[in-house]
Amino acid sequence: MKKFFFTFTLDSFLMKKYVVFIWLLLWNTTGFAQNSLTLPIKNNPLPSDTLRILMIGNSFTVDVTEYIGDIVRNSGIDEKTCCLYRVTQDGSSLQTWRDKYKNNDQVQLEKKAGLLTMDITQGTLQDILRQHWDVISLQQVSVNSYKINTFSPFLDDLLSYINQDCLNKQVAICWHLTWSCWEGHKVLGLQELEGWSNIVSTVDQMIEKYGIDIIIPSGTAIQNARSTELNTEKSLTRDGYHMDEGIGRYIIACTLFESLFTPVYGISIYENRFSGSFLSKELYFGKSCAIGAVNDFHSIMNTDTLQYSEPQLIVSPSLSDGIVTLQNRNFSGAAVYTHIQLFDTTGRKVFETKELLAQKITFDFSDLQPRLYILSVTYDGVKETFPIIIR
Repeated sequence: MKKFFFTFTLDSFLMKKYVVFIWLLLWNTTGFAQNSLTLPIKNNPLPSDTLRILMIGNSFTVDVTEYIGDIVRNSGIDEKTCCLYRVTQDGSSLQTWRDKYKNNDQVQLEKKAGLLTMDITQGTLQDILRQHWDVISLQQVSVNSYKINTFSPFLDDLLSYINQDCLNKQVAICWHLTWSCWEGHKVLGLQELEGWSNIVSTVDQMIEKYGIDIIIPSGTAIQNARSTELNTEKSLTRDGYHMDEGIGRYIIACTLFESLFTPVYGISIYENRFSGSFLSKELYFGKSCAIGAVNDFHSIMNTDTLQYSEPQLIVSPSLSDGIVTLQNRNFSGAAVYTHIQLFDTTGRKVFETKELLAQKITFDFSDLQPRLYILSVTYDGVKETFPIIIR
């Protein structure tokens, strides 16, 4: 009996070891376990040659990517060096995507921009991640976007999966900072400015905890636009929640372009030729609000410095190292007396002069900090403003 009992005990012990071994093997091969990722991560910079972007999210990701294909096609960028894909599900949160990964759910990629292609566009989230992405964008569902306690452990896990699966170990992780709802929205009922401020504060906490510091500040761009004549009855939303399908989606697509494409290709959204069905004035304000947000996602820009009129003057280039030329395209031989001022996005005046403008004047702003500025030129009772970016 003792021998039998000993044998049974030993066999039970070995059986438990085998079960534990098999369980650990399955856990690791299915990717359920978090690897040794240390937070905060050291976020990788944007690439310099190709730009393969994967955006993971929900209907807000749909909104931000609807115009991006048209914008990229009209940007002067070689489309053979870039692509942007999205994988979305309405109402999905960080937890949704973590669970889809763990459950081996099938997902479908949708291509929205560029001519580069990815080998796998349908499969599990593991399959999708196991490719050479240059940038992967994440976001939280809007109702939780201002609640940092809803991020963990789901963002922790997603970062771990990306770290272990993506073929490009230098992949840059970015965060889509979304917009606040219209204050009349029946679910949240927050004031738009309060909601936006809460979202930005949560993003700051996310950056500190997780190390993600590449931001697509759609929410700040929309908050900028809400202080201009572009604003609508429902604060640039179509239902108090999702983005207006016209100018609202255009503004956030400009923000996406300026956040990820401009740093890689050196082409600002201001130089973009896509106009769609928008008026010149709408394009002007929309691009300005987007650039202002990318320049500083923590602050609402002073849009009082933006005044649009059909331009008689030309400022070039809009993206420069500081050397900017002001031209009078209606020059007829007589000089025009001009009052020229340069403002930053807070409305602070950083330069002022009064000049006689004949055919052109060249300014050297190379000693200023790289950012967006507004050049204001007043002449003959007319005021024109021009956004310029010093890089």
